[in-house]
Amino acid sequence: MLRFCGLFNLFAVLWLLNPVLLPAQRHNAVNPWQFTYLTKADGLASSNVVDMVQDSLGFWWFATDNGLQRFDGKKFVTYHHSPEDPLSVPADNISALHIDQENRLWLATTAGISRYSKKTGSFIPVTTERGPVKVGATSVFMRDSRGELWFCTSRQGGLFRYDTKADRWIPMGVYEYTTTTGKL
Repeated sequence: MLRFCGLFNLFAVLWLLNPVLLPAQRHNAVNPWQFTYLTKADGLASSNVVDMVQDSLGFWWFATDNGLQRFDGKKFVTYHHSPEDPLSVPADNISALHIDQENRLWLATTAGISRYSKKTGSFIPVTTERGPVKVGATSVFMRDSRGELWFCTSRQGGLFRYDTKADRWIPMGVYEYTTTTGKL
């Protein structure tokens, strides 16, 4: 009887250690999630990344305080402001990014909002009737249930809706109130 108990225990241990018989162990042995930390040593323009989005081509776009960056999985391309080029990134301090329903990249900078043109590789400024949107440190793009694009910023009490037909931002109620009265 003692010999049988010893053999049974040996088989039980061997069975428990066999990953073929335990699919949960086999599944956990391979981690489906892999994380890669990107640093300045990898080509990141700044360790201060405030926003990131991925487009339909698989490129990752990073908003930093030292320009806009596109990452293809191996290398970075950095876009900086150039005072001589009105179609460059409006400013190097990027505060928000958005990919819209047409897979266009939008970016908010301290100098206004632009849309990236894949055809020309340039940044098209999109303004209000009164000029550039004054972008604050806290900014966000949102799409509502009707598919309309909105932009909200901490500066100017700014809430804006994008008018696709006019290709410009329309200031909404809070903006109008603060500009006419000077206070909320």
